[in-house]
Amino acid sequence: MAETSAQLKRKRESAAGLQKKAKKQRKSDATAAGAEEDVVAGEVAELAQGTKAIPQTQDKTKKASRKAQANGAPDQDAAAPSSSKPITAPAKKSSNERVAESKGATKAELAVQSSTPAKKHPNKNPGKWTVSQVQGGWFLPTDPVFSQDEKHMLLANPKGIQIYATDTSLLSHVLAASNTSVVTAYALSSTNPSHVYVADSNYIITLWDWVAGAKIGRWDIGATVRNMVVITQPGSDEDLIYCHETGDKHVINVHALRTKSQASKTEMKHVLKTDSAITTTQVLLQGRYVIIATTDSITVGKRMKVSRTAVQEFEYVWRELKFSKRVTTCDTYFRQREVAENGKKSVQGQRDVLDLAVGDETGVILLFEDILASFAALESIQKGNQSRTDSAESLRPKKLHWHRSAVGSVKWSLDGKPRTSDSH
Repeated sequence: MAETSAQLKRKRESAAGLQKKAKKQRKSDATAAGAEEDVVAGEVAELAQGTKAIPQTQDKTKKASRKAQANGAPDQDAAAPSSSKPITAPAKKSSNERVAESKGATKAELAVQSSTPAKKHPNKNPGKWTVSQVQGGWFLPTDPVFSQDEKHMLLANPKGIQIYATDTSLLSHVLAASNTSVVTAYALSSTNPSHVYVADSNYIITLWDWVAGAKIGRWDIGATVRNMVVITQPGSDEDLIYCHETGDKHVINVHALRTKSQASKTEMKHVLKTDSAITTTQVLLQGRYVIIATTDSITVGKRMKVSRTAVQEFEYVWRELKFSKRVTTCDTYFRQREVAENGKKSVQGQRDVLDLAVGDETGVILLFEDILASFAALESIQKGNQSRTDSAESLRPKKLHWHRSAVGSVKWSLDGKPRTSDSH
């Protein structure tokens, strides 16, 4: 038992000694590491300031080298310039220092980087969410409008009127509609080439100066306008607007819109009402003739009492042509023909002539030449008959058929020849 106790006591003393020895070793290592860090920090600071102190051991080495050179010995310092520098263990480097050194940064640059505080990104408040306006979309199914000098072209989509330069085909600017409405129709002023009338779904007609991008006038007409034609009022320099308006019926109204200073002069005249949906409206010779197209008919109106120019005196006689096939497009060409009597020219000299081209769903183009004369011939035959509706076939139009599908559009050129395109 005594021997066992002595052995245990020796083991405990040996273990305690080992613990003390390890503790002293850790303190010694910590002291050496601290001194090493102080040396490296001092070198970094000196490099940042552009100077560096020469260690005392290096001074002694240089003195010995100069003494040896005086005795004819070779320069040891030149052969081994770093032999006198104390050897120390490299200090641990941070991850930023390792990355910077891998990119070729010097200790001075590292010192500057470590002294520069990191930039803090400001906490940007995104604010409230907003929805941007709709972009792109389809243009309205109406003909493009060219400016009087043909340097600009006006096209409309539901969100506004887009003005393009014809020489570059680039968008110049936009006349935006309100956020609660869409554009339904538009037409250039007949008296001022820089003005355009724009109708929207809120029953509003707005007059814009499209060159300056400014609103000039605004009127609530109480109906949605689907087609719009602007003419000059006979005997004046004011605009008259023929509007196809929708509601319980399809109607054609003539509006004399005035600005606020002339609000008392604003007038409206109702000229036509029909159950059929109107697809095209044309107005010729300052309102003397009006051509209305629906899906199955063409209606031609001739103004009575042409000498009377007041809006309330605009009265029309209408003649309707019915078609067996669906009408897809139409266009009218106006010309004048000399009137001859007994081989001589009459005193009147000329009479109005309307040529009508109609495209249908089968690809056929029906050409009605001098349709006014055809109407006059029918009226002489139908004396006492109050009916104003005729069959298109009864006028025996010319048939031009080279389209495989429905005719998309037909237009008369300046030389009096119809131009067409297919419907896709």
